[in-house]
Amino acid sequence: MKFDEIKASFWSRDTYGVHPALPQATVADAEQVLGLRLPESLLGLLRVQNGGWLRSLQAAAFVHQFERRWAVCGAVNVREK
Repeated sequence: MKFDEIKASFWSRDTYGVHPALPQATVADAEQVLGLRLPESLLGLLRVQNGGWLRSLQAAAFVHQFERRWAVCGAVNVREK
């Protein structure tokens, strides 16, 4: 499955957990704090919708290609494997 196909069907239509549009300044700040560049594929998904529920298991499988480190507060550090 191509990324554009995944991107088009990644997010659920449920609006729970959806945040306002992701400003580029926020991305730049996050990258500076984390000391890394966020993967373009992740940013592409967040430009479609900033957070929320996934639509399908295929979308969940896409997320698993990232290494995730969860903090106690719920923050996440995401890097491509």
